[in-house]
Amino acid sequence: MKFTKQGRASAASEKAQRAIDEGHKILVWSAPIAEAEQIEAIEELGWRLDHMAAYFSTVGVNQAVIVYLFRR
Repeated sequence: MKFTKQGRASAASEKAQRAIDEGHKILVWSAPIAEAEQIEAIEELGWRLDHMAAYFSTVGVNQAVIVYLFRR
């Protein structure tokens, strides 16, 4: 299921909800490719995208990774 857009958005919102439940005010989330549905799913829970940065990972498969910083 995580390979569909809806599944990836669901996984992103689950991580965001877990951070809320644990009392965090900052959420760091990373993905090789982010889709609007994933960002929207996180923001629907009250998080706001504050910053993003990209880097090239050489661990495992070489690929670009984007790190998103959300705040509540």
